[in-house]
Amino acid sequence: MVRKLKASQARPTLTKDAISQLPNDLTCQILSLLSTKEAVKTSVLSTRWRHLWLSLPCLELKSREFLDLKNFTSFGDRFFDSTRVTLSDAEFVSLPSLKTMHLEYIEFPNEATFETLVLCSPVLECLKIVVASDDEKVFRVHSRSLKRLTFERVSPFLFDSAGVVIDAPRLCFLNINDNISKSVIIHKLESNAVLQISLLGIVRLEEFDDEFFDDIYEVIVSSKISNIHKFLHGISMARSMKICRGTFKIMCHYSKLEPFPQFSNMSYLDITLYPREFKWLPAFLESFPNLKYLALVMVCDDRKGGFSEDIDQVSFSSVPECLLSSLEFVELIAPVQYDVELKLVKYLLKNSAVLEKLILRLASYNSRRDYMLKKLLKIPRVSTKCKVVIL
Repeated sequence: MVRKLKASQARPTLTKDAISQLPNDLTCQILSLLSTKEAVKTSVLSTRWRHLWLSLPCLELKSREFLDLKNFTSFGDRFFDSTRVTLSDAEFVSLPSLKTMHLEYIEFPNEATFETLVLCSPVLECLKIVVASDDEKVFRVHSRSLKRLTFERVSPFLFDSAGVVIDAPRLCFLNINDNISKSVIIHKLESNAVLQISLLGIVRLEEFDDEFFDDIYEVIVSSKISNIHKFLHGISMARSMKICRGTFKIMCHYSKLEPFPQFSNMSYLDITLYPREFKWLPAFLESFPNLKYLALVMVCDDRKGGFSEDIDQVSFSSVPECLLSSLEFVELIAPVQYDVELKLVKYLLKNSAVLEKLILRLASYNSRRDYMLKKLLKIPRVSTKCKVVIL
C-alpha cells in the first residue's frame, strides 16, 4: 500500500539564511571587509540589505570607477546624507566619527580646505596624504587626536611655496617622503615617537651629491639653517628614527654650523649612507647618548663604479658616548665587500664596550667572502659578550 504524503512532508524543510539573522551592526562589520563598490552591490539582495551599505564604518571612493563627475557627486551626496557627516561647502566640514583617512592625489581648491578637513575630524587617528607632483601648497596638519601620519610628496619640479606644518601632540608614528617642501615644521610629537624621514626639499641639492660639492652643500644648508633647526628640535624627543642618505648628509652639514640637538630618547637608529661618509658617524652619534640599536644601510656610488676603495679617506677621530655605555646591537644591512667597510666593523668592535651582537652579511662570491671572513675573525672585541652573526 502506497501512502500519499502531504505536500509539506514531501518537501525538505528550508532553514532560514543564517546571515539574514545577524544584527545590522555585525552585518555592517562584515560588509566593511569588502570594497565600497562590492558592498553597494549587496543592496540588491533583499529589501533589508538595500540601505545597509550606507551604515558602513568606512568609505573608499575612487573617481575613476564613476562614469562622470555628476555620477560621483550624486553617490557622495547620498552617502553623506545618510550619516552624521556634513560636507555642505569648503567652509564647513563635520566628520565626528572618522578615525582613518587616506587622501591620494586629491586637488584641494586652497590650503584652508585641507586644514579645515583635518580640524573638523576630532577623533582622527590615522592620516595618509599622497600629494600630486604639481601641488605646491603648504599642508598644515593640526590635530589633537592624530596618532599616525604618512606624508608623500615627490616631484621633479621645484616650488617656492611648498611646505609642511605638523602640530599633533599625540603623534607616535611619522613617515615623511618629501623632496619638495623647503620648510618642514613640527611643533609637537608624542614622546618616544617613531620616525621614517626622507627629506631633500629642505636644501634641494641631491644633484650635488659628489664629495667635490661638499662646500657648496654646506653653503646651501647654511642658508636654510633656520628651517632645519626648527625641524630637528621638533623631532628631538623621538624614540626610533630611519633616515635616508640625503637627510643624513643634511644633518651632518648642519652639525658643522650649529650644535646638533640631543636625541636623549632615541634607542633605534637606521641610517643609509655611502662608505666614504663613514667618517661622519662618530660625531653624528654623539647626539644619541642612549642609543641601543644601530642599523646601517651601505649603498653603492654608481658614478664611481661601486664602493670607494680609498680607505685612507675614512678615519674615525672619536668614540661617541653611546658606544661606551648603551649600544647593544649593530646591524649592517648591505654585504661587507671592501676594506673600507671592514674598517668600520673594526672600529665598532674595538670601541663598543657593551655590544652584545653584531649582524653582518658577506659577499656571495667565494674568493671575496673567504678573504673578508679571515679578516673578520682577526678583529679583537672590547666587549667580551659580543657575538658576531654572519648571514
